[in-house]
Amino acid sequence: MPVLASWSPYRIASRVQWFAIRGSHRAGALPVLPQIRTIRLETANAVDWRALGWNGGDGPAFGIYIGTPGATRKAVIHLVDRASHTCAAIVKVPLATQAKSAIVREAETLRKLAEEQPVQAPALFYVDRDRGLSTQQFISGRPGRRRLRPEYLDLLRSLVSRDSPICLIEQLVQWETSASLLPEPENEPLRLAFAALREDQPLPACRVHGDFAPWNLRHRPHLPPALIDWEESAARGLPLEDAYHFLHIQDFLFAGRPALHAEVLMPFGNSLGLTPRQCRRLEIAYLAHAYLRCRWRNDHARAAFLTTTLAMANQEYASGRSAARPQRLPDLTVKANLRNGRAELFDGLIANLNAEKVAYCVLGGHDFSPESAVPDVDIMVRTRDRPRLPQLLMRTASSAGAALVQAIQHETTATYFILARADGGQVRYLDVDCYNDYRKDNRTWLLAGQLIANRRKHREFYVPSIPDEFTYYLLKKVLKQSITPQQLKRLQHLLARNPAECRERIAQFWPAKAAALERTISQHDLRRFRQQLPELKCELQASCPVEPPLSRFAGKLRELWRCLRRVLRPTGMWVLIAGADFETRTRVAEELADALRPAFRRRRLLTTSGSGLAVFADRIRSTLVIHLADHTSAPFSRSAIGISKRVLSPDLTIVLGPGAPQPPREGDSPAGVVHLSAAPDSEKLVQHASQAVLQWLAARLRAGYPLQELPAGDAHDPQLSPAVTD
Repeated sequence: MPVLASWSPYRIASRVQWFAIRGSHRAGALPVLPQIRTIRLETANAVDWRALGWNGGDGPAFGIYIGTPGATRKAVIHLVDRASHTCAAIVKVPLATQAKSAIVREAETLRKLAEEQPVQAPALFYVDRDRGLSTQQFISGRPGRRRLRPEYLDLLRSLVSRDSPICLIEQLVQWETSASLLPEPENEPLRLAFAALREDQPLPACRVHGDFAPWNLRHRPHLPPALIDWEESAARGLPLEDAYHFLHIQDFLFAGRPALHAEVLMPFGNSLGLTPRQCRRLEIAYLAHAYLRCRWRNDHARAAFLTTTLAMANQEYASGRSAARPQRLPDLTVKANLRNGRAELFDGLIANLNAEKVAYCVLGGHDFSPESAVPDVDIMVRTRDRPRLPQLLMRTASSAGAALVQAIQHETTATYFILARADGGQVRYLDVDCYNDYRKDNRTWLLAGQLIANRRKHREFYVPSIPDEFTYYLLKKVLKQSITPQQLKRLQHLLARNPAECRERIAQFWPAKAAALERTISQHDLRRFRQQLPELKCELQASCPVEPPLSRFAGKLRELWRCLRRVLRPTGMWVLIAGADFETRTRVAEELADALRPAFRRRRLLTTSGSGLAVFADRIRSTLVIHLADHTSAPFSRSAIGISKRVLSPDLTIVLGPGAPQPPREGDSPAGVVHLSAAPDSEKLVQHASQAVLQWLAARLRAGYPLQELPAGDAHDPQLSPAVTD
């Protein structure tokens, strides 16, 4: 039965047993296995399955799964079409005291998700609240992976609601009441956790799944992962709760030892507007909440495990409590200066493109008005002009007192360049994404020659024609599976300016949905557009390619070479901060990560030793890894599999305060070292540290690209000179 393939155990022994059961079923030898019983359901055919949401021709075949023992135990009946052998729906039937309310609560959640949020979840077909029955869509696919993949984080990001913030103290009041009703007093770790959670700073509220784990995720071809089993969902909860559950539940079930995961989730938390300190506090909040739930469910084994983990989290939080500082948000003047700095760098780039007579068009990111966001500048050039861009960008940076610090090739036809200039204690960035063809998901969607041939003049630079800009922006949003109200407003504006040709472009990729999609955009129906995104992407993937087969094959070879270059020349960076005390190192690390955020794809702070190979993988993924250590600590332990010593050495070491770092051991590759004063009243400490990192990045880029230095009289880079380097 194909439905059995959608479930796979995670432990190796259980997986072997399950494969043996499936093999015996296919061979007709299932009854000979031990502990196999045969039962006959006499009343199954007497059930009116159509009243429960079944739409098949004949009566269904059944696959029945009995849940694990507990207060919410239920039977999950898979309704299988006898002709196609595919499962069309599942019926949930309560078997224990609390199962009825759990099934009804899940049905209500699925109904609200379909109305409010574009989340990949099963559709609800039927619900009987009196008997606690529900019928919902069966989502086939491979079970989720145990690693917290980026697509899982995207799914969690879709559950965030920024319109109604939530506070820790709001949740703490409920938890303290729950703890007071326990049969025995709260333990010491829980008491310390409650003391750490007395915080009224607003946080983005989220819909919480409640059991966000690999076994409740389904991978589907050409579609984002889907999330099933919403029985423990809450409409309003704390951010990162599901992400922490994903990691901690696996620590308990598989690893068998407690661990902390705040550092792993800091990049994701930062994308939600959370500080590193808030991420640590939210881990304590999750552990305290999970402990209380386990106590009320009499799950004593996991409650004891969570107590140990909570004690570890309290200790780490207390060790860095004095280093906590209120987040300093730039005032309007600083924001305006940073925006003006981006506009100045952009104007210099356009002047150089025009002077060099490079055929180009600016696809987006050229709006620097105060009410606009701060997107990347997307520029498309012809294939023959792309090798000239690094030299041209370096000239643009040098003429403006800036530096070209990053070149991340994220597609075979696209490279993400970053220009940086330190000015008045702030670093101004310009992110330029340069394309020759628009390519994503290992396929070319738009050819540069066609867009540039139809370009139009806009002030001092060129932009695509209205239909080309509409097509590019619509394809980009569908392929990324995300859109904001402002982005949909832009599509609506472009459609209104040239409806006839934009309508033809929609029909080119979605012939069957052209009218409906045009109506959704013109009416600015954000909810409907988000609901259509998975289906639109699936149909887009099936559309006719713009390249012939030979060009597509060559593109796959170039993609392999691109991936190899990313491994050989990582664009991330490992910075080791040594010396001074823990408070100072933590403050410098957090503020340095904020100052250098636009220069990297991700950020990661390490306070303890870890895997050097994990850091190497982070560097390949363009991550800024900041490792805190005292001046006597050694780098990560060498791997036993013969990894290069240079790979496991920091790129730059920043030593705070007096004293010198330990000299490198014999055979080690020497890393750059910067000595900075660690005086508490030194306002330029982080500024000098960021200048040192930017100078190192610029030097690495010059070494990796065949760039020609400008004449000494033209190049000037006073802002990126660090303090003292070795």
